[in-house]
Amino acid sequence: MPMGAAGYRKENLKLGFLTSLIILAVAQAVFADPMAEAPHSATLEDFLKGLRYEPVKLKIQHGHPLVNGELRPGKKCVFLVDTGWSITTLDRSVAGRLKSIKERGVVLDDTFLGVLSDSSLVLIDKLVLGRAEFMNQPARVEKLEMASARAPFDGILGCDFLFRNSCLLDCGAWQLYLHGAKPSETENRTLRETLMRSGFMEIPLSMKNWFTLESRINGHPVQLAVDTGAEFSAIDNGQIGPLGLKTVSDVSGLLVGVNKIGAHKIRVTTLSTLELGPGLWNNLHFGMTNLKAWGLSRPGGAWAEVKGMLGKDFLHLRGALIDCDGHTLWLKP
Repeated sequence: MPMGAAGYRKENLKLGFLTSLIILAVAQAVFADPMAEAPHSATLEDFLKGLRYEPVKLKIQHGHPLVNGELRPGKKCVFLVDTGWSITTLDRSVAGRLKSIKERGVVLDDTFLGVLSDSSLVLIDKLVLGRAEFMNQPARVEKLEMASARAPFDGILGCDFLFRNSCLLDCGAWQLYLHGAKPSETENRTLRETLMRSGFMEIPLSMKNWFTLESRINGHPVQLAVDTGAEFSAIDNGQIGPLGLKTVSDVSGLLVGVNKIGAHKIRVTTLSTLELGPGLWNNLHFGMTNLKAWGLSRPGGAWAEVKGMLGKDFLHLRGALIDCDGHTLWLKP
């Protein structure tokens, strides 16, 4: 049986063992520090390939980081790579006749979602991204829309996929890195030590369906989501008073979310200071909108403490590297 293939049993199906990544040609692991030894010639991609990561190029279209994929032979799909989306989702138009967990007669034990018996979830038998193949990936199926129009993508790769498959997301070069298995302790240590020696700032992430981090805005502690699916970084409009913010009156637009989130007016505000780990930024522009529509900052909600989000604008300009397995955000100085 080839690597990544799986049989189905009416028992617990261990996704941790069955979602292996098949990489057709991967550089062997090199545990030297190529970035430190040859800083002018070695690249981040070279270094990560040495740690057995396989790069897949993303494209920015309609303000979103997208990746081309294939669900089954001949069925091409475009996926949004979204760290602000919990469970991988397919549009009904591409899901076809994928069988649900109930139809499979299996119980899924997932490293991210836990034990799954939700009959509404389907199993993607094989998902192809670049030269990599992923087996038995759970997904929701629903109609994906943005502002009542069809979304410019066929599916969303959420935090479950990114964590389960030990992905790294380079927001500076818009490249997704895939790993054949959970990185070893040596690989994780080499990654961390090399990035720190190269000047990257290490910021720990928490994960409760989404990735979040602790920040300080204008001297006040603020929890932020890390959301590559958001075109702009934003603060909930309920934070105007608590954070002492003012909006730029002559600048506004719309921030559009998927499905029920809808479109919401966004204005611009200036953060006097933003602190993330050891990093400090002054006079930084953020959007301000009703983030309660995204489930953030809603009193009594699961995300009540999350008052804002870092979008792809901030993440791209700061060359952010998101280590989904290691729960770490790395920022260039």
